[in-house]
Amino acid sequence: MNQPIARIKVIHDHALQQAGLQECVHATAGLVMSLLTGVTLLRLHSLQPVTELNEALRDSGIHLPGQVNQATGHEPSALCLAPADWLLFSECPADTQLYSRLEAAINPRLTALLDQSAAYAVFRLDGAIAPWLLSKCAGLDWRRGVLSGQHCARTLLERVPVILHYQQPGRSAGPFVVDVMVERSLARQTWQMLLGKLPHALELEQQHGPF
Repeated sequence: MNQPIARIKVIHDHALQQAGLQECVHATAGLVMSLLTGVTLLRLHSLQPVTELNEALRDSGIHLPGQVNQATGHEPSALCLAPADWLLFSECPADTQLYSRLEAAINPRLTALLDQSAAYAVFRLDGAIAPWLLSKCAGLDWRRGVLSGQHCARTLLERVPVILHYQQPGRSAGPFVVDVMVERSLARQTWQMLLGKLPHALELEQQHGPF
């Protein structure tokens, strides 16, 4: 029986190569890891109520979730990381229009908009092994999480602070799509840590089946 495939994609400008890792693709039974480029990450802090912000953003097609750990939309996705603190995530390379759309809608006296695209590396875990792999690194309730739809969380993988974005199933060949956003200076450490946990995650999937 063929092993399910989980894909980890590193999204943004060669964060691993800049950290001294020349291997951009790693393939093993049940997992393909590849290096990609070009995401947009915008941080939005505001003193305006979220209802006022969403009214201002209505024509832009962006809806900000009102509760912490909620996530909405796709291209861009909006992640609520803390009260009045959102991260906008787009996979479109160099999405300069996203910044312009937000800048045109917000009140600059009450809202700060920061481009953090160069500050993070983003690993994409796509496949049935993804929750097994992450459960080896973080003490979150993954069984409950995969039932709650699209959402996000700030947590630690081992001792590395990350932002996790669990997307709705059905957008890819695998049943699980999780984006792991990590500070660029910790990209190599996080990549190698995931590689080290992978063999046991594969064993768990073989022993227990789908998560």
